[in-house]
Amino acid sequence: MAKINLSRMSVEALMDLRKQVDEALHERRAEIERQLAALAGGRRVVRGGGSALKGTKVLSNTACEGNKVSVERRLNSPIY
Repeated sequence: MAKINLSRMSVEALMDLRKQVDEALHERRAEIERQLAALAGGRRVVRGGGSALKGTKVLSNTACEGNKVSVERRLNSPIY
């Protein structure tokens, strides 16, 4: 890919370049979404699903009752 000196380009040329980049990104996104849909088997893939455990509180009779505990501590500690 050739390097382009943007500082020497006119405003019109920069706008045309921006339009070309936008079109290329749009095409690439559509291609990736098609591939993702094929991998998902027709199911819709939604970003940002999150964890079911995120933000849950500890429900035990310990000194830490009511405080958030990280997953690592819950899995490695016998009291949680």
